[in-house]
Amino acid sequence: MKVAATIVASRRDRLAESIATEGYVPLGTLCRKLGVSIATARRDLAHLQSSGRISRVRGGALPRHKRDAGEPDTSSRRGIALHSASESIASLFKSPGVHALKEAICDVGRRAWRRGLIDGASGHFSARVGEFFLCIPAGVSRGFLRPEMLCLVDATGNQIASHDHWKRSPEVLADLAIYRAVPAAVAVAHAHPPHATALSASDVELPHGLLPEFEFFAGPLARADFRMPGSPELANLVGALAPNHRSILLRNHGVVCWGTNVEDAYLKLEMTEAYCQTLAIATQMPVPPTLIPPGDIAALLEMKDRLGIPDPRLAD
Repeated sequence: MKVAATIVASRRDRLAESIATEGYVPLGTLCRKLGVSIATARRDLAHLQSSGRISRVRGGALPRHKRDAGEPDTSSRRGIALHSASESIASLFKSPGVHALKEAICDVGRRAWRRGLIDGASGHFSARVGEFFLCIPAGVSRGFLRPEMLCLVDATGNQIASHDHWKRSPEVLADLAIYRAVPAAVAVAHAHPPHATALSASDVELPHGLLPEFEFFAGPLARADFRMPGSPELANLVGALAPNHRSILLRNHGVVCWGTNVEDAYLKLEMTEAYCQTLAIATQMPVPPTLIPPGDIAALLEMKDRLGIPDPRLAD
């Protein structure tokens, strides 16, 4: 028993040291570093937080903020701008864990650009960082993003950290609506793939059961009415659909997907374009496409239900 307690204590010490060294650390990264399950990592984080060694945030953990003498205690750091010299936000923004997220966002931007899913300065990518959010800047080709271009915003979209002159994209408002509506959402990918955008601008029916991979990982596909890009009205529409849809067509504007990490959100983007391309080809055939039988769709839904993957058809 003493040996087991020693092992747990040692693991928690390593966990606290990693968080103190890297700043923000995503939960998945902690699990991989320690070789433990998500449930074990969460128990360790709860213990470290109760002992005052770290601060838990949604999606990961932060070092406990040390206040200077005379600084008032506060349970929330939201809305503190970089020019106010908030040491905790500045260190978070420059931490290795956040830098890794910046690299991941730049990587999916390059991949989307190379595949022709975006063009010019269109599209948007973001990721949750505790109570804050990393997002890409306005006016830059997504194929040539660099980590120092990314910005940090709070839950209302106020930019609180950046390098040099970069300003956050106005399209982050839709992403924030998804994060508010779906606590499980850790990353959002928005692009203008040709087939998905064409279908978004049409009234073609979006059938269930065309591709099993899409049905399981990204479906069912929803379509949101047109609202101006970057507007609160579009954010409201997307936020209302997000709890039941991981992939949403934006009328005349492309597609937005959310995932449990940056790679997951991007893969759903690729899957959605594949679905829309397949549908576009199938509808040109002399006969309607054959869909997956209802019994097999039910089996897919049962699998999704067991894994806790949201799908509005599970409530039927």
